Amino acid sequence: MLFSRGMSLENMKDLSDTLAWYSPAILSGAVNIILLRTFHSLDESTIIFRSSTVFLITNLTTIYFLSHLGGAGVAGLGGAYGVATSLQMCGLMFLLSKRIGRFIDQRFILFLGKLLVGMGLASIPVLIFLPNDLLTTNKLSDWAISALILGLMGAIGTAALSVLRVAEMQRITQLLARKFLRKLAS
Repeated sequence: MLFSRGMSLENMKDLSDTLAWYSPAILSGAVNIILLRTFHSLDESTIIFRSSTVFLITNLTTIYFLSHLGGAGVAGLGGAYGVATSLQMCGLMFLLSKRIGRFIDQRFILFLGKLLVGMGLASIPVLIFLPNDLLTTNKLSDWAISALILGLMGAIGTAALSVLRVAEMQRITQLLARKFLRKLAS
């Protein structure tokens, strides 16, 4: 929505398709940054170089197959990046587990599951508001719609992670509650 100002509906659809294909790669891309820095701290520059080379080759190959042969067009760029980052993440996690031993346990998988549930619930406002042609009716400005959706996503995500008892979220809500109560008391 924020990028769509002045675009035709066809171009806006292309952009939304590309972002939809790209969005699953955000998590694996973030994990990759952490894993690459971990290998850097272990002085394993060979692993960094090799995984980056495999990432590049996978990304270019997948772009070719999705965009040209598969007919995904511009959206194939986002999908190709998602495939390449996910493959790189899996490879780096495998190599790290071989290097330092088992580091993924039941608590990690449970935490990841809770985050995925929270993210899924937080995406509900997007599913509700965007298909209802709010962008084309001009009843609200793009900024108002964006603020509404982001606010709802934040509130639902925060509530979901609090209900699922994600420790980090509980600490954040406790800290904010204490600060809010101090402001009320003064």
